Amino acid sequence: MSSYFKADDLTKIILRVINEKNPQSIKQLIEIVNYNHDYKEEEIVNSVLRLKTKGIIKFDNDIKSWSFFNYLTSSGSIWYWTIISASLLSTISVFIIPEDLYPWIFARNFLGILLVLFLPGYAFQRVFVKNDVNARSLLGRIDSIQRVAISVGLSIAFSSIIGLILYYSPVGLNLNIIVLSLLVFTLLFATIAIIREYQAIKSKTA
Repeated sequence: MSSYFKADDLTKIILRVINEKNPQSIKQLIEIVNYNHDYKEEEIVNSVLRLKTKGIIKFDNDIKSWSFFNYLTSSGSIWYWTIISASLLSTISVFIIPEDLYPWIFARNFLGILLVLFLPGYAFQRVFVKNDVNARSLLGRIDSIQRVAISVGLSIAFSSIIGLILYYSPVGLNLNIIVLSLLVFTLLFATIAIIREYQAIKSKTA
């Protein structure tokens, strides 16, 4: 389905929700649409802003009043908390699960692979790739399969670079340091990405 028809369908859904549910704020409208339909929050926000700009809809409590905390507790930040939780869980599993503890070692290995081969790259590319249908960013809009592929490729590259830096540093190369370095890298870029997304949404309402 093209972006145009997808956006048009979303507009009809938003107007129907307003007529049937009578949401009292844009945030409530977004939550209702998000609960019943498979749209990303940025797509919904963009459609709402277009309708608001045209004067078709109006709310007293709009996105301008959102604080960063409000955004962190909205459905648009689910990806952020998922990445944070997965990274912390992966790190903790490496430190607390012994290598000979079966069957928990399989969970430890899986989470370790996730931390090395996916999470850092996903956090990094999230800074530069947008999800909404009108995205204009460094890498543009990509679909889910492309996002996974890019995340894996970037994770391999960054893991290799971090390992190389640690190898030639006074700290040396060991499992604990590598895991902590990947954790810090992932948390840093995930946080930068969520801040950029919040600022982008706020700038569209300015």
